[in-house]
Amino acid sequence: MRYRESGLLVFTVMAGFLCAATAADNPHSRKPRFVKFDVPGAGTGYGQGTIPIDINPAGEVTGTIIDANNALHGFVRDKRGEITVFDDPNAGTSSGQGTYSYAINAEGAVTGFYTDASGVNHGYVRSARGEITNFDAPDAGTGSGQGTFPLGQENINASGAVAGEYIDSNDNVHGFVRDSGGAFEEFDVPGELGTAAYAINAPGTTTGYYIDSNDILLGFVRSSKGQFTRFVVPGPIQGCGAEYINNAGWIIGWWWDANFVNHGFVRDPHGKITKFDPPGSGTGTGTIAWSINDQEVISGQYQDASGMFHGFVRTADGRFIEYDVPGAGIGLYQGTEPSVMNNAGVVSGAYVDENTASHGFVAYGFTNLDTLPEVGGALDDQGLINVESATTQAPNWTTQRPEPKSGRVIAKGQDARESRPAPPTPGGIFAIGPDNWR
Repeated sequence: MRYRESGLLVFTVMAGFLCAATAADNPHSRKPRFVKFDVPGAGTGYGQGTIPIDINPAGEVTGTIIDANNALHGFVRDKRGEITVFDDPNAGTSSGQGTYSYAINAEGAVTGFYTDASGVNHGYVRSARGEITNFDAPDAGTGSGQGTFPLGQENINASGAVAGEYIDSNDNVHGFVRDSGGAFEEFDVPGELGTAAYAINAPGTTTGYYIDSNDILLGFVRSSKGQFTRFVVPGPIQGCGAEYINNAGWIIGWWWDANFVNHGFVRDPHGKITKFDPPGSGTGTGTIAWSINDQEVISGQYQDASGMFHGFVRTADGRFIEYDVPGAGIGLYQGTEPSVMNNAGVVSGAYVDENTASHGFVAYGFTNLDTLPEVGGALDDQGLINVESATTQAPNWTTQRPEPKSGRVIAKGQDARESRPAPPTPGGIFAIGPDNWR
């Protein structure tokens, strides 16, 4: 189905832009403007609606809608505002089933996964022409809640390689990379209990998190040649994980403090880690950094002390721009939830209204950020941190699952630590853990 948006509303942020300045204060400043949209067929009830997740260099957006029956469907919105809704033909149609769309590359290819009528999950790639190819990791389980999950807002690169995770028949989680020709490489961080791959950049470097022998989530980087580097955000933490890697190897992600509140970090290609929070971040879910573009500008969200979400942009030199989409709700779990910023400085995301239903937006104007006013914020520059393990050679290219490991089992719908939240996932629509993110 193909739709043309009607009555698009363009807004210029005024009072809602928390760091606004007058032209006299800064004659070159640019205030962002928003285009808001709803995908036809999206529900309007609690937890339903339109959830944009990724935006490519051309300004094409992909994401997921949750309909009035709580089934899921994928969509693509082009830069002119035309919307195409799609479903994998094998997807289930009941509540919680359907088609999840997570990422779109420069060629317009989309990837994600679908849940079938039996609750089993399968990956797919949808070409720019609308052709859908289904796939399963060779050792993915076939039980309810198991299967193949291309999960993450940067899980398909320019060449069409897809990164993700799969849950095997024993409910263990492993990483995979599928190349554009359909060949699989399955992998685990050597010696660890589980691996989740969330992102792959143009050179083929993959990042995500792994579960160590103490049941702690920690970060990893895997080169295109299969070499692993583990990393840990310094300081007393309860865990950390990566969300996104740009083409130069800059990584952003999250870390948990003693109360399992989220905070952001950025890791440069040499291993230097900088921790950060926007100035308004509270003690709820805290700060979630979702993407870093090739100009090293970070897009993300934070939850304030009252439980409302706000968007932020962090510049390469550590300054923060905070913003709210007009019309966003101001209550608990309402507000502005951005996702990816592309290299042109355009952000896609969702805002949650007063009924806790989601709507899409595209934000323009985050360019020439050196001319925008600054919000102070918390910046914890750790300096050069040498906390990486020695580089470890990955298993050889194979379609066989690595040897099963005793001990920790990570399964969809469970978490051995009752007090630990599920790792953040884009759009709040899927998580490995006891609850959805939102």
